[in-house]
Order: sequence, then structure tokens, then C-alpha cells
Amino acid sequence: MPEAERAGSIQYQVEGDWFIVRLGDEVLRARYADSKKFEWEANGRETAAEAWLARYRSLEPNYATAGVKALAAAREAADKTGARRAAAAGLMIEIELGAVAAIPQLGRRLLDGSLGWTDPEGAFQLYKRGAELNDVDSLVACAVCYGDGIGVERDDARSLSLLDRAATLGELTPFLSVIMESFYTPRSIPQWLELSKRWIEIATPQVGKEVRYVNRETGYIDKLAEGATKEEENAYNLRGLAFQVGLRYRNGDGVNRDDAEAFKYFKISAEHGHPVGLYEAAVCAYEGAGTPMDRELARDYFRQSAELGFREGTRAYGHLLTESPEAGADDLAEGVRWLRLAALRSVGPEKQMIERYIKSLGARIDLKAIHGDPKGWRGDFHADDYRPAGFGKKLLKYFIWFVVLLAIALTITIALLRFAETYQPTSTTDAPPISGEYVP
Repeated sequence: MPEAERAGSIQYQVEGDWFIVRLGDEVLRARYADSKKFEWEANGRETAAEAWLARYRSLEPNYATAGVKALAAAREAADKTGARRAAAAGLMIEIELGAVAAIPQLGRRLLDGSLGWTDPEGAFQLYKRGAELNDVDSLVACAVCYGDGIGVERDDARSLSLLDRAATLGELTPFLSVIMESFYTPRSIPQWLELSKRWIEIATPQVGKEVRYVNRETGYIDKLAEGATKEEENAYNLRGLAFQVGLRYRNGDGVNRDDAEAFKYFKISAEHGHPVGLYEAAVCAYEGAGTPMDRELARDYFRQSAELGFREGTRAYGHLLTESPEAGADDLAEGVRWLRLAALRSVGPEKQMIERYIKSLGARIDLKAIHGDPKGWRGDFHADDYRPAGFGKKLLKYFIWFVVLLAIALTITIALLRFAETYQPTSTTDAPPISGEYVP
């Protein structure tokens, strides 16, 4: 039995699945049983548990607070020893003693299977209890339950309303994270859009623009770097949310198509460094869709999208630099480098199309001179990784293929010769040979 944790005369210990609290001579025992039911008793009687709690709550505040802290320490120790159900019971006692922060912790345990079973209904009731106390984590968790139908009938309106309350309390991180995820399967798109737009307007001045990604050397990967700060997480979710709102308006998905609204939100995502948002905003500016035509802005956005590793942005920027008959040598050289990078990020017909376009530029610029120049590459890329294979490497590749094909041909030939040597035709009759003299 682990050594009891003390806070004055309050003691805590674990016996099997039971979490035990001693207050003077009175003992409270609590556990989660196989029936998914929370059981507790005081001095051997279930009906005395409430009286025990009332006595604990009547303790001098500082003393009671110290006792709850010691309870949390004992519960964490139980977790480390693998006594999951006893630790869960400790969390429930913390909740009954007023520790609101313990509510989402216990709710997660009722859903993740760590107790040997799951209880979605019980988790939802806990989250609902925390939401009524305006606990932000509980509000967000309760919103997820309503949105996904976990332990309760799905209700999108209530889900979005709870998310709105969570954000109103000043916690943007959980709100932006959940509302961003919900765009994948929004059942009430108009309401989702209005809520998203309102909080984009509120959050944009509060959220920075710096986001660290995972290594981008091989292209755009929409994933935060490990150890990203809360501010970076907010920036990442805000720009992704603005981009998704822009997509809804551009495609007329659940709302009337509106190019002006689409550009507005693509631009917000672009200003916060979203690679695909930069590309979409550039397309709008280039074509004059929802905004006056602005080729310089389009060029700047295409460049930023390319530098962040987005393949379509890389291709578009290369085309933009080379498509004009009046393009100078510097623009042509820069454009060819970006187009080659776009080709390396592409496969199949798209790759072939880009390569054919590059070859068509040979009449205007010395492609070979650009090809071997390691300078001028942009973004987080290494020029050496994108040089073409030399003649010697190509020759070696063709020689290896020749040897492989020759070996296959020799193997088949030898097999056929051996078969021919062992093959013996059988006679179709047992009649003796005919002998005698032929008489005409």
C-alpha cells in the first residue's frame, strides 16, 4: 500500500481500485466499478458520503485548500502506479470538493478507455456540469459532444453556441482549434460561417503572424513545428479558419457565391502566412475576382506562396515571371528555377507539362547556364538537390537496365533449352512395324 499523503489530519491512500480519504476518525472510500458506476461510502455507509463532504467543506478555507492539493498529489501518485480507477475516483472527489479543473480531466478518462471501459453519457454530463460553471475546457468539450453526438443527441446549434461562449471568456486557443476542425463536416454551414467570421474579426488584431512549421525542404507541409507556442497555435488556426471561410464563399458551398467575401478572407489568411491562402488571394488579384486587378500584388503573393513551399504557388510564380514576351533575363532565369522546382514537386502529366514549358523557353534563355547555377534559389531549399543527373549518371542507369534485361533473356533461353532436351514425344500406337515387299 502506498504511503498515505498528509495535509494536517487529512490522509489519502489507495487500496486496489479504492481511493481512500481519512478526515480524523471518518473514512471516505470511493471507486469506479466495472458497472461504470461511481461508488462511494463514508464509515461503511453510502448514505453518509454527503455528510462527510459537508464536513470537509466546512473546514477552514486555507486548510481545505491544502487538503485538496494533497489529494491531487495522491491521485497523481496513483496514476503513476497504474491504479487508473482509483485515480479517477480521486478526481471525482476533487470535483465534489469544488475543483472545477478536474472535470475535463475525468471526462477524458471516461472516453479514452483507460478505465477498461468507456462512458460517453457520463463524460457528457461531467462536461455539461463544467460548462454551467463557465469552465472553458468543459465548454469546448461539451461543444464537441454536441457537434459529434458523443453521449448526447447531436445538436449543431448548441455546439456552436458553446464554442461562442468559450471564446467570449477570452480563451481563443481552444475555440479556434475546435472551430477550425469543424469545417471538415459542418452541418450548419451558415451558422458556422457567421460565428467564424465574427471571431476572425475579433481575433485578427490579437493574433500574431509568426508560425514555425516542420521542415519544408521538400515542399509545403501544413503542420506546426514541435513545441509551437500558444501564440503560434492561434495564428495557425486563425489563418486556416479564414482560408476555409474564403473557400466556402468562392465555391458557393452552403452559401451564395461571393468573390468579394472570398478574397477578403483569403487575404486575411495570406497576411498570416497561409501558403494556400496566399495562392488563392494571388489568383483573385491576378484575375480581378472580388477585387480590382492588381498584378503586382498577385506577383508578391505568388512569390510568398512559392517560398513557403506550396507546389501550385511555385508553378504559378514561375509562369508569371516567364510568360511575358518582355520579361528580362533576370526574371526568366528566376522563373525557370522556380518552374524546375515545381516540376520536381509534381508527378505524371503535370510534371511533363511543366518540363515541356521549360524547354519551350530555350529559345529565349540559356537553360543549361541556369541549370548548373547553385545561386538564386529561394526559400528553404538546397540547389544541389535539384540539379539534373549528369551524362555519366544517365549512362550508368541505362547500363544497369541493359544488364538486368540481358540476365532475364539468358535465364529464359536456358530454361527453354533444358526443356527441349528433356522433352520426349510419345507414340500414338502399339502396332508392330510393317515389313514385306511392295508389289505394284
